[in-house]
Amino acid sequence: HTDVLTVRDLSLYTPDGSRQLFANVSVDVRAGDHLLIMGNSGTGKSSMLRALAGLWDRGSGDVTRPATAQTMFLPQRPYCTLGSLRQQLVYARTVDEWRAVNREL
Repeated sequence: HTDVLTVRDLSLYTPDGSRQLFANVSVDVRAGDHLLIMGNSGTGKSSMLRALAGLWDRGSGDVTRPATAQTMFLPQRPYCTLGSLRQQLVYARTVDEWRAVNREL
């Protein structure tokens, strides 16, 4: 893994493949940089984030990203499940599962 998010020639399509959302996007985001993705509804902003996270495969191009533990994707609108702030922060694990994996912290 690297500490740079690198996107090369990313093109994405709708889930059914009938419409191209965008084509040939390339960007480098280095540690400490910030990236704001803006556009009209339906232009592929959420799909791009899914592709950057490795959750969307309807397209082409190359994405190299930092390790999952060093990456955070924030939603357009806050979403919280029921429970404590600690439970929110370690979701989708339980607090006990997180403690078992992170004993040194």
